[in-house]
Amino acid sequence: RSSALGCSRPRRLPHRTTKRTGGAAIGSACVFSFDIDLHQAHPRPVVHGNEVGHRRTPDSDRFGVAATPACPARAEVAGGGFAGLTAAIALRQCGWDVQLHEKGSELRAFGAGIYLWYNGLRVLEGVGALEDVLAGSHTPPVYETWLHNKSVSRETFNGLPWRIMTRAHLHDALVKRAKEVGVEIRTGSEAVAADPDGRLTLQSGEVLEADLIVGADGVGSKVRDSVGFEQDRWVSTDGIIRLIVPRMKKELGHGEW
Repeated sequence: RSSALGCSRPRRLPHRTTKRTGGAAIGSACVFSFDIDLHQAHPRPVVHGNEVGHRRTPDSDRFGVAATPACPARAEVAGGGFAGLTAAIALRQCGWDVQLHEKGSELRAFGAGIYLWYNGLRVLEGVGALEDVLAGSHTPPVYETWLHNKSVSRETFNGLPWRIMTRAHLHDALVKRAKEVGVEIRTGSEAVAADPDGRLTLQSGEVLEADLIVGADGVGSKVRDSVGFEQDRWVSTDGIIRLIVPRMKKELGHGEW
């Protein structure tokens, strides 16, 4: 639930408007998306339209932002949550210079627990954070749904891997990996606007130029709003309560859970 805007400078791409799967291009902006090949033993992220990964996309020559050791492309990422950290790590692994902006005074996760399914685990494998996530998570014997005090569903997902953990644990693993690969992290740095010419404006008034701007600043994304991606927001009439309860390991007996 975050917006993504990829921007290249006008000198690199004629003025155009286009849409592509996984991202959006406005004016002179190029596309932002990631392609994880699930058939590879070690998935490798690729930024479409830019020859920065290990693989080449059919339209890579149409967009002129290439990351090379002599002249790495630069990305500015707004938002230090799961989406922003994952995007920043993947770009950095592809050779980009990456700066991540978090408006809070520190990087921290909000919420209780979270489930990760097989596709999410493969992404974590691709960005090199899987081992740390596995170390502090577990897989229950079943995924069970109760309705009116009655069990109505018990699923095992045919043996596909899945895990549950606290959100803080997942976030910590991504922060650790981001620092390992060299993502530059700025806290107390709020992004308030972006434009298709490849500029990110911060709340302080500072304006940064980049080849790619990623708006991962949440449901109330100022990056998204600033480029005209109009979104209707309304208060839900439904509610949810999430609780973290003791695992009662002794009572549960043998097993990982």
